[in-house]
Amino acid sequence: MRRIVKIGFPIVCIAIIAGTFILLNKTTEKINKNKMTKDEEMIADNIFYEENVEVNTENEVVNENTTITPNTEEAKAQEIDNKAKAIEIVKKLAPPLTNVYYTNEGNENGLYIVAIRNNDTKIPNIIYAVDVENEKIEIYTK
Repeated sequence: MRRIVKIGFPIVCIAIIAGTFILLNKTTEKINKNKMTKDEEMIADNIFYEENVEVNTENEVVNENTTITPNTEEAKAQEIDNKAKAIEIVKKLAPPLTNVYYTNEGNENGLYIVAIRNNDTKIPNIIYAVDVENEKIEIYTK
């Protein structure tokens, strides 16, 4: 009995270890095959996407879900000009104040919001809504 245990036990352990390596090798092969097919699908998708991008830029065709804003730099420059123009309109039309500075607070419904702030407290004294196109100002109330 002792002889069977001495010889049989190591043989069983070696068989278990060998079986584990064989199963591990098979599963890694399956994983690699699945990974290869997913990589191939991703490459195919990227090629399809790149072809669509080329078509879109050449023919200026835009998908329904995406929008391209033409001349975004031009639009940004126009926005900056309008903000500066709004401040100039307030300086020209509003009553003059001392010890103040002007800030642009944003754009709401096509009107530019300009605040006149005190240099010492940084609190806005008056807030105007400026129509840049018609050069009109109103005291801003939300």
